[in-house]
Amino acid sequence: MKSNKKYVFRFMSEKEFNLVTSGNVIVGKRYFKARTNSSGVCFLPAKVEFYSNGTKYEFSPEQCFEFMSGIVCDEVLVKFEVVDAELTESYGIYADPIDQDWFARISIKELCIPYYDREMLKPVAYAVRDDEGWNWEAKWKWFKYNG
Repeated sequence: MKSNKKYVFRFMSEKEFNLVTSGNVIVGKRYFKARTNSSGVCFLPAKVEFYSNGTKYEFSPEQCFEFMSGIVCDEVLVKFEVVDAELTESYGIYADPIDQDWFARISIKELCIPYYDREMLKPVAYAVRDDEGWNWEAKWKWFKYNG
């Protein structure tokens, strides 16, 4: 039997992780000065699809670090169950991880909300880097969240 649960993922700092798991409300930026229509706090879907040179690719949130490195915080990657939140679909433009052209870009779906807390988006698991130093092909070690 297939579960109807929906999950979203967010790269964040350890500070944000501690704040949200302590019951605080996290408020996002109203807008970003980048190639995006996203606003608020942004999340990734469980499967991130994009096209590179006409070919469709599907990345996991962990794999997305390859093209999000330097833009997102790499301290914690959190998996949330969507409980009571209306996320708005938007897009972000990032460097193409497939095409070797320095100027090639991809567009990915992002899910945004003005603010959230652990009642709206329930943390169910988190991952920390399981490698050393700067590495855009980061390895992540997952833990179940029992908060």
